[in-house]
Amino acid sequence: MDEAPDDEVAKRKTCIFCAWIEDWEDEAVGPRGCAITEQRILSKYGGLRWLDPDNGIWFTAHPDKVSFQKKRGANIYELFGIMEGYEDGLPDAEQEGMWEERFHDCAIDEFAEYYQSHSEEGVIVYKKGNIPESRDKGGDNDGSGDYNDGNVMNC
Repeated sequence: MDEAPDDEVAKRKTCIFCAWIEDWEDEAVGPRGCAITEQRILSKYGGLRWLDPDNGIWFTAHPDKVSFQKKRGANIYELFGIMEGYEDGLPDAEQEGMWEERFHDCAIDEFAEYYQSHSEEGVIVYKKGNIPESRDKGGDNDGSGDYNDGNVMNC
């Protein structure tokens, strides 16, 4: 059986995290939400870890669940952050203190900080305007567009 070279194995485990609010994240969401936006948020943020700087607690963005907040004229999705020990099978009301809703735009720097210091987890962090030219689809390297060349998965 052939074995893949180490660099190829690492490439298969790598995912990209764009550490800025992408254009699609600023699009208006109707009062019933948007399944496409919800899935894109889960695709970008689901499973990522961050340290809440206010209380020193580690959270992971739930891989299958977000919180939808209906606010007149400003409906938004929030990340559903869970602590170690949170159980999907139990109602959230029975697990107070094991989860937290978090605005994804507030957690971006916390995600970036964690994965820049934990490179072994296979997440490459790009700041806005910092995408290598060979990976920037738009060619202007400002980070304004959506990034994914199909060779590396989003986190």
